[in-house]
Amino acid sequence: SEQLLQGTPGGRDIWSLVEYKVPSLLITRPDVGGTSGGLQGTYSARGTASSQNSQFLNGINVGDPQAIGAAGFYYDFDAFDDIQVSTGAHDITVPTSGVFLNMVTKGGTDQWRGRSTVTWLGDATQWQNIDAPLRKYGFRPETNAVDFVSDVNVSGGGPIIARKLRVFGSARDWRVHVNVPAAFSQLVLDKTDITSGMINLTYQMNDRNRVTGFYSRQYYKKPNRFLTTSNLLEQASTSNEDDVFDVYQLLWNSVLTSRFFVDARLGLNKIFFPTYLNGNDQTLLDAATGIRTRNYFAGTECWRDRYQGNVTGQYYLDQWLGGRHEFKAGVDHAHAPVENRVTRFDNVDLTYSSATGRSQFVTIFATPFYSKSGVDVTALYAPDSY
Repeated sequence: SEQLLQGTPGGRDIWSLVEYKVPSLLITRPDVGGTSGGLQGTYSARGTASSQNSQFLNGINVGDPQAIGAAGFYYDFDAFDDIQVSTGAHDITVPTSGVFLNMVTKGGTDQWRGRSTVTWLGDATQWQNIDAPLRKYGFRPETNAVDFVSDVNVSGGGPIIARKLRVFGSARDWRVHVNVPAAFSQLVLDKTDITSGMINLTYQMNDRNRVTGFYSRQYYKKPNRFLTTSNLLEQASTSNEDDVFDVYQLLWNSVLTSRFFVDARLGLNKIFFPTYLNGNDQTLLDAATGIRTRNYFAGTECWRDRYQGNVTGQYYLDQWLGGRHEFKAGVDHAHAPVENRVTRFDNVDLTYSSATGRSQFVTIFATPFYSKSGVDVTALYAPDSY
């Protein structure tokens, strides 16, 4: 519930949420003070692989169609009304066996209400414990490990037409700036800036039918990507990540009779995920140390879309064959096309060894290189809960 999300300790993203608030779940990215907020984590429960995880938003699958098991974007924490978490024995509509999250966003009410959140962490909220071994590996006490972490959110909603049309909107500016050790004992400021906005419109057609439209856009900027996963890069050999995420959803809820309910949902996720080259020279790999200098080995542009739709009917029978029945039947379909474009500076990859001082390899490429793929998944289900 929102009370548990907002009123208990933990970071302000879904990965910290599952780390701190879900028992028996393991995560590979402990989040200390929110400093890991600009990166996703992988998590698992009951021995399943993280690639089996599913993330739903308002009952629609929003998982990344290429990075299977990962989220398609970063979520607005203050826009959540509640989050359903399941680590096993899932409902039949869940497509995979791993951890299942369904994040439900807020909607407008019959009264205008709003809220704002400002969080900040910086020099005044830190303590230094840099000892000699840490100095050896590049940490410097004169430079804060965390430059600052901030999160600003403004949200609100209410009626446009009383008891008919309601609106809810939210805007978030989330920044995580952390000093990271790079190659040759350098310290590089790793910046992650995430700006997002969403709007949710709910139209109550009559007592039995409700339609909801949802739209969200998010900008994700990380000019020195890969530093947090490897200290074998210098600043010039990192990548400039400059993402754009769009989510469109249309939901219809209908009460046909006192026993028969129908839910229909349509969703479109659009991911533009580029990692541009930062350097202005041919990439060079030291085979003796594993350090890459002058440029990253490749720049990429990725377009990942997910077209998702599902319809589910539920019928309740109070007494039949000695018990109560909850019948359900539905169909779920996904179309997920992916397109990738790869480029390399001067179309070469150079390798040498600092141990011998000699060149080893020159690998020649032909870029830009384009690839396209796609996956279609259709599921039919018809269970009875007795």
